[in-house]
Amino acid sequence: MESTVKTSQPVTCESFNQKLRCTLEVLTPVHAGSDNAKFLQRGIDWFSEGRQVRVIDQEALYRELLLQPAYGDKTALDRYTELLSRGNMAGIEHLLDECEIDLAAIAPLSLEYGNEDPADEIRSMMRTGMGAPLLPGSGIKGALRSAIYHFLYKRLNIREYNKMTERDVLGAFDYGIMRFIMPGDVAFGQSDTEVTTLRLFNLVSAGIGWRSHYDPDLRISAETVKVGTTGAFSMSVASQWIDVIQKNASHNLHKNLKYVVQKENPVQSLFNLVNDYTHEHLRREIVFFKKYPQAQHTGHLIDRLEELQKLTIHNAGACILRTSYGSGFHAMTGDYRFEDHTETVDNPDPRNRGYSRSARGMVPARYKSRRIAEPFSEGDLMGFVKISLPPDADRIVPTKHVDYFKKQTPAATSEQAAPKPVVPIEPVEFSAIQAAKPIPVEILKLGKPFCNVRLLVKNYPHGEPLAQMSGVKGVPLKEGQVVWAFVNSPGKSGEIKFVAFHKI
Repeated sequence: MESTVKTSQPVTCESFNQKLRCTLEVLTPVHAGSDNAKFLQRGIDWFSEGRQVRVIDQEALYRELLLQPAYGDKTALDRYTELLSRGNMAGIEHLLDECEIDLAAIAPLSLEYGNEDPADEIRSMMRTGMGAPLLPGSGIKGALRSAIYHFLYKRLNIREYNKMTERDVLGAFDYGIMRFIMPGDVAFGQSDTEVTTLRLFNLVSAGIGWRSHYDPDLRISAETVKVGTTGAFSMSVASQWIDVIQKNASHNLHKNLKYVVQKENPVQSLFNLVNDYTHEHLRREIVFFKKYPQAQHTGHLIDRLEELQKLTIHNAGACILRTSYGSGFHAMTGDYRFEDHTETVDNPDPRNRGYSRSARGMVPARYKSRRIAEPFSEGDLMGFVKISLPPDADRIVPTKHVDYFKKQTPAATSEQAAPKPVVPIEPVEFSAIQAAKPIPVEILKLGKPFCNVRLLVKNYPHGEPLAQMSGVKGVPLKEGQVVWAFVNSPGKSGEIKFVAFHKI
């Protein structure tokens, strides 16, 4: 028999929710695009004019060009089409100058950009039906979900991860924790966005060890909400509805809900949890950048991370959240399974595989890259926002949850042997390689009968030092491991294509 709730008043969603009108402030560039987000193409959708991206009305441009002659019986529109088919962007811009096209007059949207010219493709923001830039509530909810999942994963001291862990921790869609947390959309003004160019901060192998740099081949431009922009939205937590279900159908409540949604001031308590998580996320990121500081302006990035981290401490009126595109390695991508953000650089994640250009195939993932906005003008990280309570909302005293995030290291005993010191393996000079002396190699991809490896050599004159290693049958190797190998007969040019595993 189904349970019912008796009431003399009409039941509405609002009567069961703590619903607050919160304010979201953008702290670092934020880009929110949908899965089918439009990519604006240079020469078709947009043109550059005076450090402005003019997003044009294409039909208006075509009408203007159709009215102007080019040569013979061809119109300027015919000439534009020819240039476009050849990808001649400089020619198109020259044609528009010749035709004296007023780009501002046919551009319903103009976006400023910084010190670096945009890439040819610009990722556009999600928008409302009225054309206003939008940070959807689903994106905020996804970021909150990451924080809650990471918190619970540590709170429950989970040791074994499998494909059902996420469902066990948060619950299925129909009765899970997240159905009681409902952030609304945040809409911004048409002038609140700009074009930001992002570079990929990445790590490259430097013989033995890693160093950071910006990948020269990976440049992305995106429409982002300007830093300092604010927008209002509703934040609801259905705490009273939980009480009703508890009294009438408690089996429909997830067992971990009590750790996340508090009966009194549930939104404020949620903000406290989020600040704890973000503080830990930032600590991990700071450690990552301090360990690999070689790339330009890394010191500035560390300073910004530390500034953001301070905002999470004893903050009764707001929470700091990281959301949307470029938000890096965090709970959404599985960092809850690792003690810090540097662990997978040397020990790749066996549960997740990604494409490696050097290995030319799928290999266990190393979470070693970050999207950085405008890095050559000191740069910033993506996706940080501050969500503030309304002025008249109750404040609770911020409490630090039991520090579930820190690794519990057992105290050493006299019976435990002291760890052996790690002896670094230095790369060898290419000119010093001998057939009878093994060289160090890093395993990139396991395989049969060969493994793909990187030769740890200096001054290799034949491009990237990649080879295949034989003799691995029955040997317990793992990807990312450094081993020794003999060089098989190199080619006439001296290029090393094959090595043989050296069993020590």
